[in-house]
Amino acid sequence: MRAVSLVLILLISVSCFAQRQRDSASRDEVYSDPDVPRYTGWSQGYVVLQNDGDTIRGLLNTPLSSKFWLYDPAAIRMHREGVKDKRYKADDVAFYEYQDTNGTWIRYIPYQPMGDGSKVFVRRYIDGKCKAYYLPKLNTAATVLVGTVGALLAGADTLFLIQKGTSSLWPIPRAGFRKDMMEFFQKCPEMVAMIKAETFTYETFERMVMYYNTHGCR
Repeated sequence: MRAVSLVLILLISVSCFAQRQRDSASRDEVYSDPDVPRYTGWSQGYVVLQNDGDTIRGLLNTPLSSKFWLYDPAAIRMHREGVKDKRYKADDVAFYEYQDTNGTWIRYIPYQPMGDGSKVFVRRYIDGKCKAYYLPKLNTAATVLVGTVGALLAGADTLFLIQKGTSSLWPIPRAGFRKDMMEFFQKCPEMVAMIKAETFTYETFERMVMYYNTHGCR
């Protein structure tokens, strides 16, 4: 049994290393385009497709764009030299990354926040064994009236999510925070006890994520 566990750990480690190598390779091949001056507010980046895993590099229209009001959270627009600008929907993309003005790579992944099956992109801002993502909260009434972009602009709050490994994303609720997070970390008695004792709350959930990434399950 111990030998099997060691083999599984080795396979997971190799898989994680291979993924990091693929991500690094994608980032290293920086896109170059003479039209860059005309695309102020667009950023170097790449899209990884859901079906075949292909990596497409170009200039991405991102939330940091000067044209923010045109940003669609359910899709990403890309410009490539000699090719018509293309819109990639969240349903078709495994993830995308772009490089911000500080040279940091920002990742977005698809998430299905509503019951109609449609997906939007959420931004990863804490990486590690446990990851944290966020998205401006969608206002259902505004979505019906003015669409997803209008709903984002109308939403006054932010939707936060966490994820362990490659498991499903979990929304972090204000009401029921202790119950949901104790279930999320149910295999980690120390984390459960700290959440139950309100060492971690909705307001300090980022500290909870960082603590888990530093200490893991004991």
